[in-house]
Parts: sequence; structure tokens; C-alpha cells
Amino acid sequence: MNTISIVSSISFNTPTFFEMKIKELSQLGKGQVIDWCHWVEHEPDTDQRKAHIHFVLRPSRRVDTNWLRQQFIEPVSADYIKSLFEAGKQVTENDAKPLGCMPFQKTTSMTDWLLYAIHDVGYLFKKGQQRNTHYERSAVKSTDPEFLAAQWEETADPLQAMSQKVVELYTVQQYSFSDILQMGLIAPNLVYYFKTLLEGLDEGKVKRKKPWNEDLKV
Repeated sequence: MNTISIVSSISFNTPTFFEMKIKELSQLGKGQVIDWCHWVEHEPDTDQRKAHIHFVLRPSRRVDTNWLRQQFIEPVSADYIKSLFEAGKQVTENDAKPLGCMPFQKTTSMTDWLLYAIHDVGYLFKKGQQRNTHYERSAVKSTDPEFLAAQWEETADPLQAMSQKVVELYTVQQYSFSDILQMGLIAPNLVYYFKTLLEGLDEGKVKRKKPWNEDLKV
């Protein structure tokens, strides 16, 4: 695919290699390939069996995504294989293959990408999906943090904000659903919505992932 549109993918690279590659591709000058990139590291969940990185980027110029994908090919080092053994994992021939990313796809909605990136429970519920691990917004990293902050503002949705508040009260502060109802936060016509939402969290034994601490500077 030859495009200048926003594209996204899933990377199985090591975080160190991935950040180095993104920094390289976004360096100012004639060799610059991307304007910006946002990404988040995910633990294994219902969508993948191993750790992976969701990322989205905007090319600086028309780019062949097959060529772009090749830039993320990462030879597997002996230290990487050793780390698998030390972690008690069963190492197979596939583990010796180079790491990389999946084919790129055009991304038409940054709101959808961002809300999925953190596994926002309200967003997933409306999409009929469920994940066991959820992330804070600060877990999403970027080559352009100010632009990312502006894009987060565009995701504002009253129901989304209320869902986030109710989920926090239920999962973090350990209030019961009855307690939350007594607070008057939930309108009568949304009681069933939130009851179903919280029941889904209980079934999935939801856990929250702490954010990464450092931002990449380019």
C-alpha cells in the first residue's frame, strides 16, 4: 500500500528496538519518514498471546507500507532467547525468527484508536468487546506529547467520562453498585447499562496496568 494517510499496526519488537526505530524514522531532515507516532505496550490478553505494542503514525510523505514494515525487522539476539529460558518459557523455532510488526492498516478514527489503546471499558462495552487488562491514558507514549494531549481532548464524551468515573469507583475505590447508585451519578435510564458494564468487569476479572514513566524525546 502506497499512502500518506494515518496508518496503524501491532509490533512484537522489543520496546528498546521499537523506540529506537521510531526515533530514527521521525528524525528531522531529508530522511524523515513520519510526522508523529503514538504507541502503547500491551500485556498478553484476549486479543494476543504475547506482549505487543499497538502503534499509530502519520507519514511525512507518501510511503510504501511494505517498505515501512521491513524497517521493523529485528534479528533475535542470544540475550533475548536467554531471557525466555530464564522466564521459564518453552522456546520453539518460532522464537528464533526475527521480530517485527503486522501489516499496516489505514486508521480513520483516532478516537477509536486511542480508546482501544487503553482498553477503555465504556468504549469496549459499546463495541461488544471485553479485555482483562486496562491502561491509564498516560501509558500511551508519543513522539509529540502535546499533539497527543490535544487528540485526547477530542475523545471527550459525556457517557465515556461517566463510565470511567463509575468504573474507578467500582474497581479502585471498591464501592458496590448499590453505593454508586445512591450517589446519584447514574440517571435512571442508564442503570441497566452500568449494571451490565460492571458485571462484565467482574466476569473478566479486570486489572489495571500502571503507565510507563518515561516519554521518548525526539
